[in-house]
Amino acid sequence: ENFYEIPDFTIIIKKNKGGDMRIRLDNKVLYEYDDSENDANYVSVDIIVDNGEMLTYGGQIYGVNDDETRVYLSSNEGGPKLIDIIVEMQNGSELFVRTTGAKSPIVFKYSLSGFDSGFEKLLDSWKSCCKEIKNPFDSKNPFDQY
Repeated sequence: ENFYEIPDFTIIIKKNKGGDMRIRLDNKVLYEYDDSENDANYVSVDIIVDNGEMLTYGGQIYGVNDDETRVYLSSNEGGPKLIDIIVEMQNGSELFVRTTGAKSPIVFKYSLSGFDSGFEKLLDSWKSCCKEIKNPFDSKNPFDQY
C-alpha cells in the first residue's frame, strides 16, 4: 500500500561470538534521507506475522545512493526485541511491515515460505564459524615440499 516497489527485508547476523543482529529495509528509496539540521530520518516500523500481535520498532533512515535508502530497525525501550521478529517468522506464512514517517503509512507483504530452513542454515553457519577452528596453514611450512 502507498508504494509501488517492495524493498528487501534483510536480516544480518554477524559472524562473531555474540551473533549481533541488525534488521533493515533496503534496496529501494523508501524515504528521502535528510542530511539537513532538521534530521527527519526516523520512522515507526510495525510488524505483524500472519494475523498475530503487532510488534512496534523504531526505524532510522540512512542514505546509500540515488537508488537506495536503508531503514534500520531498533528496539524501543520496553518494547519487543529484534529476535522476537524471528521467533514469530519461524512459524508464520506471511510477514506484513508498515512504516510510518512524514508521509502516509507504507505497507509491505512478504512470503515466509522457506524462511525457517533458510534461518536454520544461517544459524548453523554462524555456530560453525564461532567454533574454535585450527587453521591448518598455521602448522604447515609451505617450503617443506621443496
